[in-house]
Amino acid sequence: MQAYSLAQDLAGKGKHEEAVAQYRRAVEKDPDFGRAYSGLALSLSNLGRTDEAEPHWKKALSLLDRMTEREKYRTLGLYYNRVARNYEKAIESFSTLVRLYPADSAGHTNLALAHFRTLNFQKALEEGRRAVEIYRGSVTTWNNYALYAMYAGDFATASAQAALIVKQYPDFPKAYLPLAMAALASENPSGARDAYATMAKAGPRGASLASMGLADLALYEGRVTDAQDILKAGVADDEKAKNTAGMATKYVALAEAYVAERKMALAVSAVESAMKLSRQDLGVLMPAANVFLTTGRENDARTIAAQFDTLQAQSRAYAKLVDGMIAARRRQPVVAVEAYRAALKLADFWLARFHLGVAYVEAGHYAEAISELETCLKRRGEATAVFLDDVPSFRYLAPLQYWLGRAKEGLGMTPVAAEHYKAFLKLRPQGHRDPLAEDARKRVKSP
Repeated sequence: MQAYSLAQDLAGKGKHEEAVAQYRRAVEKDPDFGRAYSGLALSLSNLGRTDEAEPHWKKALSLLDRMTEREKYRTLGLYYNRVARNYEKAIESFSTLVRLYPADSAGHTNLALAHFRTLNFQKALEEGRRAVEIYRGSVTTWNNYALYAMYAGDFATASAQAALIVKQYPDFPKAYLPLAMAALASENPSGARDAYATMAKAGPRGASLASMGLADLALYEGRVTDAQDILKAGVADDEKAKNTAGMATKYVALAEAYVAERKMALAVSAVESAMKLSRQDLGVLMPAANVFLTTGRENDARTIAAQFDTLQAQSRAYAKLVDGMIAARRRQPVVAVEAYRAALKLADFWLARFHLGVAYVEAGHYAEAISELETCLKRRGEATAVFLDDVPSFRYLAPLQYWLGRAKEGLGMTPVAAEHYKAFLKLRPQGHRDPLAEDARKRVKSP
């Protein structure tokens, strides 16, 4: 119990490496200590060591009959949230937990996370605030509140809370993410670079996340070669730290960087490396599907879509999204629109809105396109880490200005459209091989 209590305290402060050591000590003393196994699995997952975490989740579940009622709700809720991704069941478990034990900080913390996963950002903020009020000693809980504000597009609250956190806990890496994203949202890339530079000093996890953030920023700004260099170095560092999750997300970003330079063979190789490391992570599978489609490997994208087609509504929504992307690649905009709309009926996530807006442009339905694309602009907080995994993805916002230009040009709003094209071209320097940039330059020069 001493080791377990110490591990819980360390995990609450975001010190997962130290927490892992104490959880291991606890299960060595008592091999049937179920809650210690779930804590160990959670800390390993937070370190990106998902393969190591898996057997400990299974062990925790096998010991449910040795847990109290309160422990069962906590363990099952965590499993639904982090492994099964059955967020409705997670909400059910944690709602019951906080009803029975109203001051349970883990209950409110994880209920907030489950609401966040179902895209109910307002409920996530409410429960996150409640968790902070109950458990002021947990930097993880406090930082989650800042992150929920970031995803909700409330960058003022996100940066204000994050600034307080880093002042008190300068070695907590994720606290710098809201600062970086708030800077980018206010068109201050140097501020984002500064935040990532400080994050990189906060241990191996900070260095890994900062590396991904700097590469994401380079891709957003069209500095593709810089992004490739950063990502290759980041993969090597993650390999040393056994951070397979970090490696996988960097490999798919590297694949996107290769696609930007039309180096398709290298892009496929990078995606295949990512898939070997992670075949369940949404932040790997969705970019992988897109790269496969771009490189002409439709069957591989279909395989990923089939993997998404499960009982969970969000997973089925991503399967529909891939269907839409396949139709769009085949130049079937009407079929694509129907697939994206079907996805949105299952889960109203940012990527589906963006792809729907693009499909409307390509179908010549410009008024509908403006509605979807302006919604994406308003909800840009969701695109800061588009797969809701706290992995920077601001680069996905870069094409939004181009497509808004196309939609407004289609309605005869030529001067306004030109401003959108110019905003996009600021992020795409001369010589950049992006076909959207080439088209935008032609449209700006045309009468």
